[in-house]
Amino acid sequence: MILFDYEKTGGAYGNRHCCQAFENCIYDYNLLDLAYAISIFTCNRGQVFERLGRVLCNPYWQYIFSDSKVTHLPFPTSDHCGFWIQMIGDGQRKTKPFKFFGTMA
Repeated sequence: MILFDYEKTGGAYGNRHCCQAFENCIYDYNLLDLAYAISIFTCNRGQVFERLGRVLCNPYWQYIFSDSKVTHLPFPTSDHCGFWIQMIGDGQRKTKPFKFFGTMA
Protein backbone atom coordinates (compact mmCIF):
# COMPACT_ATOMS: atom_id res chain seq x y z
CA MET A 1 0.00 0.00 0.00
CA ILE A 2 1.34 3.41 -0.86
CA LEU A 3 1.95 5.85 1.97
CA PHE A 4 3.11 8.93 0.10
CA ASP A 5 2.21 10.56 -3.22
CA TYR A 6 5.70 9.98 -4.65
CA GLU A 7 5.16 6.21 -4.34
CA LYS A 8 2.78 6.23 -7.33
CA THR A 9 2.89 7.59 -10.85
CA GLY A 10 0.00 7.41 -13.29
CA GLY A 11 -3.63 6.56 -12.62
CA ALA A 12 -5.91 7.86 -9.89
CA TYR A 13 -4.74 8.02 -6.31
CA GLY A 14 -6.31 5.70 -3.79
CA ASN A 15 -8.20 6.23 -0.59
CA ARG A 16 -6.07 8.45 1.66
CA HIS A 17 -7.95 7.15 4.73
CA CYS A 18 -6.63 3.62 4.10
CA CYS A 19 -3.10 4.96 3.64
CA GLN A 20 -3.41 6.86 6.93
CA ALA A 21 -4.60 3.72 8.74
CA PHE A 22 -1.60 1.78 7.41
CA GLU A 23 0.77 4.59 8.40
CA ASN A 24 -0.75 4.62 11.90
CA CYS A 25 -0.22 0.85 12.18
CA ILE A 26 3.45 1.23 11.25
CA TYR A 27 3.82 3.98 13.86
CA ASP A 28 1.84 2.15 16.59
CA TYR A 29 3.97 -0.99 16.28
CA ASN A 30 7.22 0.98 15.93
CA LEU A 31 8.04 -0.61 12.57
CA LEU A 32 10.75 0.61 10.23
CA ASP A 33 10.70 0.57 6.44
CA LEU A 34 13.95 -0.96 5.24
CA ALA A 35 15.87 0.92 2.59
CA TYR A 36 15.70 -0.38 -0.96
CA ALA A 37 18.06 -0.39 -3.90
CA ILE A 38 17.33 0.23 -7.59
CA SER A 39 13.66 1.28 -7.96
CA ILE A 40 11.04 2.54 -5.53
CA PHE A 41 8.19 0.84 -7.42
CA THR A 42 7.07 -2.73 -6.73
CA CYS A 43 4.08 -2.90 -9.10
CA ASN A 44 3.82 -2.03 -12.78
CA ARG A 45 0.47 -2.09 -14.61
CA GLY A 46 0.93 -0.41 -17.98
CA GLN A 47 1.55 3.28 -17.31
CA VAL A 48 0.87 2.93 -13.55
CA PHE A 49 3.83 2.39 -11.25
CA GLU A 50 3.25 1.94 -7.50
CA ARG A 51 5.08 0.93 -4.38
CA LEU A 52 2.60 -1.63 -3.07
CA GLY A 53 5.10 -3.90 -1.35
CA ARG A 54 7.57 -2.98 1.36
CA VAL A 55 9.77 -4.72 3.89
CA LEU A 56 9.13 -3.71 7.50
CA CYS A 57 11.07 -4.68 10.61
CA ASN A 58 11.29 -3.70 14.24
CA PRO A 59 14.21 -1.70 15.68
CA TYR A 60 15.75 -4.77 17.31
CA TRP A 61 15.96 -6.64 13.97
CA GLN A 62 17.47 -3.58 12.32
CA TYR A 63 20.00 -3.32 15.17
CA ILE A 64 21.13 -6.91 14.63
CA PHE A 65 21.14 -6.68 10.82
CA SER A 66 22.14 -3.02 10.61
CA ASP A 67 23.61 -3.11 7.10
CA SER A 68 20.79 -5.06 5.46
CA LYS A 69 19.51 -4.08 2.03
CA VAL A 70 16.35 -4.76 0.06
CA THR A 71 16.56 -5.11 -3.71
CA HIS A 72 13.41 -5.07 -5.81
CA LEU A 73 13.74 -7.82 -8.42
CA PRO A 74 12.70 -7.37 -12.09
CA PHE A 75 9.12 -7.94 -13.28
CA PRO A 76 9.66 -11.12 -15.35
CA THR A 77 6.15 -12.61 -15.50
CA SER A 78 4.06 -10.65 -13.02
CA ASP A 79 3.01 -7.06 -12.46
CA HIS A 80 4.54 -7.28 -8.97
CA CYS A 81 8.24 -7.59 -8.28
CA GLY A 82 9.86 -9.84 -5.75
CA PHE A 83 12.23 -8.81 -2.99
CA TRP A 84 15.77 -9.89 -2.30
CA ILE A 85 16.65 -9.18 1.31
CA GLN A 86 20.36 -9.23 2.10
CA MET A 87 20.56 -9.74 5.85
CA ILE A 88 23.95 -8.23 6.58
CA GLY A 89 25.05 -8.25 10.18
CA ASP A 90 26.38 -10.68 12.70
CA GLY A 91 22.92 -12.02 13.61
CA GLN A 92 23.90 -11.99 17.26
CA ARG A 93 22.78 -9.92 20.18
CA LYS A 94 25.17 -7.13 20.87
CA THR A 95 24.42 -7.05 24.60
CA LYS A 96 23.58 -9.65 27.19
CA PRO A 97 19.88 -10.14 27.88
CA PHE A 98 18.37 -8.48 30.93
CA LYS A 99 17.99 -10.86 33.89
CA PHE A 100 16.29 -10.27 37.21
CA PHE A 101 16.83 -12.45 40.22
CA GLY A 102 14.48 -11.75 43.08
CA THR A 103 13.06 -13.53 46.04
CA MET A 104 9.46 -14.32 46.57
CA ALA A 105 8.11 -13.45 49.99
